Amino acid sequence: MSAPTLAAPASPVREEALWFWEWSDGSHARSRELAEIHYTTWSELPGLLVASAPTTRGKRVLLEVHLGGRWVIEDASTTGPDGRALLRINPYCSHGDWCDGRTDYRIVVDGVQAPLRVQFTPRQSTP
Repeated sequence: MSAPTLAAPASPVREEALWFWEWSDGSHARSRELAEIHYTTWSELPGLLVASAPTTRGKRVLLEVHLGGRWVIEDASTTGPDGRALLRINPYCSHGDWCDGRTDYRIVVDGVQAPLRVQFTPRQSTP
């Protein structure tokens, strides 16, 4: 007679999270203009709200910008108890002024990526 075989208890099946994002002003646009004339301070710019369903706490969420042929982290956050994280775009370029032109971004979380594009428009100087 052979020894009895024990089956390992089944692991609970984890439901895979679906990820969603929107601008903090309610927009769902993947491409938009951010003009300096409309935002007097960096903190007035809309942020990017990232959320999961079902709620997933403790996930690292990245906002990456495409610079010099590679992706660079511009902001990072971790999802809270509500499964949400807030990311902020930096409108200032290395020379210290508001950027001028199109910039490609992507949100990265849990192996999922979402591309977006921002057209930065600096304030026109007065004569």
